[in-house]
Amino acid sequence: RDLVPKVIHILELLELQAAKNEKETDQLMEMKSRIERLEMEKNETRELREKFDRELELIEEQWRKEADNLMGLVSKLEDENRRLRDELQHKTNLNETS
Repeated sequence: RDLVPKVIHILELLELQAAKNEKETDQLMEMKSRIERLEMEKNETRELREKFDRELELIEEQWRKEADNLMGLVSKLEDENRRLRDELQHKTNLNETS
């Protein structure tokens, strides 16, 4: 008779511990799920950043090429402007002498 209340008390303690363990297991699973989701978001963000960096590099490269082309065109136009100015000066000098 003395043993039955002790066994019941032990069983109640085991039940409480099992409930506590189940609650902690649920929390652990929730945390694992949250960690997986955060890792996926981190990877997606990293991939987007890498894609953005690649696109930015392409845009910068295209801008440099266009700037080089425009600088070349400006140089050619300056040369042509000098040539035409010299030609005009030469013709003006010929007209003045004649």
